[in-house]
Amino acid sequence: MNPVEVQLFYIDDDQPVIVQTQNVDKTAMLQCCVSAIRRKNPSAEISLLTNSRTKIHVGVEGIKVIETDTINHSTLIYDLNVFRRNYISEKKHLNKRVLFTDIDVLINCDLSLLFEEDFDIKTAIWTSCPHEMTDRGLPTIQPYMFHFTGGGFFVNCNDRSLSFFDRYLELWEELYESDDFTSYGQYGPGIKHNFFKWWGELHTFCVMVGNEVLSGKEKKKVISSCEFHFLDESDYNYAPDCGKLSQLDDITLKGIEIRDLAAHLKYKKIIHFRGLRKEYMTAVFSQLDALV
Repeated sequence: MNPVEVQLFYIDDDQPVIVQTQNVDKTAMLQCCVSAIRRKNPSAEISLLTNSRTKIHVGVEGIKVIETDTINHSTLIYDLNVFRRNYISEKKHLNKRVLFTDIDVLINCDLSLLFEEDFDIKTAIWTSCPHEMTDRGLPTIQPYMFHFTGGGFFVNCNDRSLSFFDRYLELWEELYESDDFTSYGQYGPGIKHNFFKWWGELHTFCVMVGNEVLSGKEKKKVISSCEFHFLDESDYNYAPDCGKLSQLDDITLKGIEIRDLAAHLKYKKIIHFRGLRKEYMTAVFSQLDALV
């Protein structure tokens, strides 16, 4: 059977959604990400999808660099999914198994075990999200509390997976034209403005899979002929609570807190340092590495 490919994504962005993470060392993040993958998946193929301008991979060994200049800043995540769609089309004759994810994750499991089931695509859902949904699966209070937060697709490259991405991209465009985004209140204009750069991925996926999946009642669903399996985000896309760390100025206390956090994360399968958590990824990885 083909080894699993982990295709990471990162490009430098002059106008990031979260400006506070601009100064985080992305090369160090990438190195931690790659090292974590290798620890549990020594035979995995690791690639970095990036552009010709981004150089965070310089000095990081054991990865294949895929450069593309087809991903634009204003349509960042939409273009990324177009690339993934085309990659599936290109690799489907090889029965390629791919995890599409970002560099701000620590993979702490044997990925081949996740491909043992018969499925086309897997992804994680935040079923314990405390916020209620509309009847379309969208958040009712603030736009940051989607029951789907992105972070990764486990894909068996075949015609059915390709069919899903075709419909996903098509619906993304349809919703931009048809939705008025009033359910987001004051955030609505910003959501629409950045729909192709960021928010459309979450908005479109939630509408596509529906409330039964997002609430955890359905663990499997056929979407556009593609068999989807849904994982629990508390294990497979876990975003650690780093709030206390941001409030500590004392270096010793912060070190103790990071050590305790790493001990809590030891058995999580995939840890996602999304948003402001990126600042603590390398420190947490060092502590996790010491626990192995």
